[in-house]
Amino acid sequence: MAKQYNINQSPLYKLGTFKRLAKILDCEVKSLESLLNNPENNYYTSYVKQEKIKSGVKEIIKRKIQVPKPQLNRIHRKIQKFLSKIQKPEYLYSGVKGRSNVSNAKCHIESSYMSKVDIKNYYEDTSVKSVYKCFINTFKMKPDIANVLSVLCTYNGHIPTGSSLSQNLTFFCNINLFNQVSQYCKKREIKFSLYVDDLTFSAKYKLKKELFDRVIFLFKKNSNYTIHKFKMYDCNTAKLITGVILKDNVLYVPNKLRLKMLNHDRDRERFIKKSKNSMEESIAFFQRFIGLVSCANQINPNYKIWTKELCKERLENGITAVNYRE
Repeated sequence: MAKQYNINQSPLYKLGTFKRLAKILDCEVKSLESLLNNPENNYYTSYVKQEKIKSGVKEIIKRKIQVPKPQLNRIHRKIQKFLSKIQKPEYLYSGVKGRSNVSNAKCHIESSYMSKVDIKNYYEDTSVKSVYKCFINTFKMKPDIANVLSVLCTYNGHIPTGSSLSQNLTFFCNINLFNQVSQYCKKREIKFSLYVDDLTFSAKYKLKKELFDRVIFLFKKNSNYTIHKFKMYDCNTAKLITGVILKDNVLYVPNKLRLKMLNHDRDRERFIKKSKNSMEESIAFFQRFIGLVSCANQINPNYKIWTKELCKERLENGITAVNYRE
């Protein structure tokens, strides 16, 4: 694991000059100035497909995301590298090396009762003003440099939805808020975890409505976010936590993921035969299939054998992996 350090050891901490900013970003001063002169032209719009269940019916919707163009993307990746190396609180499970959606679920495994909520429009409602305040108050930057970085890191007044730095930067914009939620929970022996915009709470005793009331109060007092998708589970109910099922202190692969794997397994022979005529489609298919089984393997190690078998089958049929290099 890469070495983690306190925030005051970050190259971003107490950043005071434009020249120094350009140096740590490994970017020419003129290039930075060019990006700042036309900030809205530094992104392109893309769409990602998302499954959504509405009234029991599955729908495929397209979600618009803002992706930084190559020059700005390189800068975003550099900033993200700095942010990723800063030590994170134990309650954060996203954007931290060695932690995942599975370890997020696993941390609640000894609890009998659970509640969870989501933050609506997490990135879109994180304003440029919030980013500026983060750089001033959390990173102790000089105001003019904080302003420059705020412009570089936002799109149309908010954090972009398709940038590598969005997840970590949004967290640091709200670290004081999440710390308050964590402190409230610790005093009451409630386990709190955060995965991007999903807040999960669990305890060995039944959680009361006052927990939600307190969380809503803290968010209204410290942010402009809307809390929604309230869900409560009792001790006998299977609990869905960031894509993992938790029941009777055991982690299970969700039926949705199991169904996807079975559908891919049904189509496997067809894509092996198809590889003779359309290698690209077969490569993409096996990459997806192995990715699904690898996700299941993180939850249940018994799927590791299936992952090895698929990799072997792909190799035997001359279907290369996406990251293959000559």
